[in-house]
Amino acid sequence: MAGMGERRLFEVAGHRFEILPPAGADADTVLKAYLPFELRSDAGAAPLFTLRSACDGDFGGNYGNPLGRFNDEPPYIWIYDRQDLLVFGFSLSTDRPDFMLCISPDFSCGSMVLPQDSPDALASFAVSNSAMMMYMLATAGLDTLLIHASTVILDGCGYAFTGRSGSGKSTHSRLWLSNIDGCMLLNDDNPVVRIIDGRAFVFGSPWSGKTPCWKNMSAPLKAVVHIFQAPENRIEKLAGIQAYASFITSCSCMKWNRKVCDGVNACVEKLIGLCGFYNLYCLPDREAALLCRGEVSGN
Repeated sequence: MAGMGERRLFEVAGHRFEILPPAGADADTVLKAYLPFELRSDAGAAPLFTLRSACDGDFGGNYGNPLGRFNDEPPYIWIYDRQDLLVFGFSLSTDRPDFMLCISPDFSCGSMVLPQDSPDALASFAVSNSAMMMYMLATAGLDTLLIHASTVILDGCGYAFTGRSGSGKSTHSRLWLSNIDGCMLLNDDNPVVRIIDGRAFVFGSPWSGKTPCWKNMSAPLKAVVHIFQAPENRIEKLAGIQAYASFITSCSCMKWNRKVCDGVNACVEKLIGLCGFYNLYCLPDREAALLCRGEVSGN
């Protein structure tokens, strides 16, 4: 798909970026999840990165050789060995990439390459995955983490539930929502954690998985709870290396890039002393939610 649409400016967790959606696409449909984060004025700091659309000719049709396909479930990510650019492919099937993403070495500029006359659904898929990838890369050294978690707000504080796919993160959030008065879902898949002036905050984002929860809100992060399925309910508090090991697997990172990896690790190390970390072994029931709430909130 050649050509670009109108420039749109967004801010997530205080970090600005701009997106130029594919020309011919319905921009508000493609950018639906981003609209709560849109800025109406470009006054202020310059954007961290720009994401645009491009055509195959811009890269000579040469993306390098594929090094492998990652992720155990869609979206699948393909990585290529081109030396002058970071090149990724994204797909919903294991056959071949549905679109390509080329990123400059300093993470400031990204170009999506979609098939000609792609439908809005594919353009939306491309924008969502591309912007999330670029956001993770561009903010890794800025005390910012994009994490895989389901997150709620209660009494003005944020609680992030992490764990492996299928562990019950979203289920546990729903148990809080249905059993604890005043609880609200902030994000169900990829919230942002940022350290500001020595305090940890969790922010909503446009990346909330299958749940359309795109809230431009934030709260002080009080606890991170790693969820494990178990035959009975039990919770334990973590400290030091235990907390680090439990949490680092939930942080988005490009481990083979030293700059990105160092930035993520440094932020996690700071975060350990700023909020509580726990392992929750639980059943998907009301008692698990009440046990967790009582321990992590102090109520």
